[in-house]
Amino acid sequence: MAEIEHPESGETKVDDTRGMSDGECRIWLDHHSEGQLGYIGGRGARSVVVSYAVTDDQILFLVPAYNEITQYAPGKQVTLQVVGESSGPAPRYYDIVSVTGTANVPRIEQTPIVRRTNFVELWPPDVTTSVICLPMAELEGSERELTHV
Repeated sequence: MAEIEHPESGETKVDDTRGMSDGECRIWLDHHSEGQLGYIGGRGARSVVVSYAVTDDQILFLVPAYNEITQYAPGKQVTLQVVGESSGPAPRYYDIVSVTGTANVPRIEQTPIVRRTNFVELWPPDVTTSVICLPMAELEGSERELTHV
């Protein structure tokens, strides 16, 4: 067992970690809508909080066209990391799910999927937006049981 510093409360907890299956990772992603997108930008490694939507086989990001993600992410390897703590009674869990893959802009055959997607974050009509896709090919997750030391 390793001690960790819990990022939200600052309390030290005992950490029992177990890997999550692809199905558990998918459920976690389906029940959340915000994570940190890591990519290499013009100023080096970047990690930006983004909203996302999950489709059958990929994650979609709706970002304003002026955001550097639209310039640097397509065609490059990126990682979306979604973290959080269970809200129920003890035992409490801290989960981390990562999706890594090559980001892309939607292909013409993906247009119906993009149109059907309900994005959490909406932009005003005068703000031009772009959709960035991340295939859910490489999922990794871990669940940590948290108990007070």
